[in-house]
Amino acid sequence: GTNCIADDKHEEDVITVIEAPRQSDLLIELIKKLKPQVVITGMAEFEVVTSTAFEQLLDTTRETGSRLFLDISDHLELSSLPGSNGVLKYLAGNVLPSHAAIFCGLLKNQ
Repeated sequence: GTNCIADDKHEEDVITVIEAPRQSDLLIELIKKLKPQVVITGMAEFEVVTSTAFEQLLDTTRETGSRLFLDISDHLELSSLPGSNGVLKYLAGNVLPSHAAIFCGLLKNQ
């Protein structure tokens, strides 16, 4: 659904929040159409294995001037045999662009 918060005195300060799909191809389509200032999202389980979807999100948000906040809490495991994580693979070889931030809670490590 869509929530809209508006202050009558400052119409330029309208904030629209939409719930978006976690599947990156659908999310990227929405970002290109809506050009939001901020995108806060996670990643689908099947997309986090490689860095492709993450790189596409970085490129699209850079092109639209959006800030990207990516939550990888569901996909980070501190173990001796962690699963493949495309976001961490990307970060191992690249600097995170200034328009993007990654956050993570240790949900799977209790």
